[in-house]
Amino acid sequence: MFDVEFVLGELKHNPILDLDKGRYLHFVFNKDNPSYLVTGKSEGKELFTEKVQSSSGLYVPILKMSILCDLNYWTEDYEKSIEEFFNIAK
Repeated sequence: MFDVEFVLGELKHNPILDLDKGRYLHFVFNKDNPSYLVTGKSEGKELFTEKVQSSSGLYVPILKMSILCDLNYWTEDYEKSIEEFFNIAK
């Protein structure tokens, strides 16, 4: 099992993750066509939306984050998976 929808944001500055403040990424899984819709927002305004297909190099890191997020593992492994995602996304 994994989260089909999760948010990755500036938790240090926004501990309750107010979606009208700060910057964050919103991930939504599409089970019919294995992919993620990723939306970047800042201060409540949408910056971009991208579809990440299962063939993308970003797909596995996102899937890994969703599993760790579902297990409530805000650990070194989760932080490493976030770092991996952003390194690949560059």
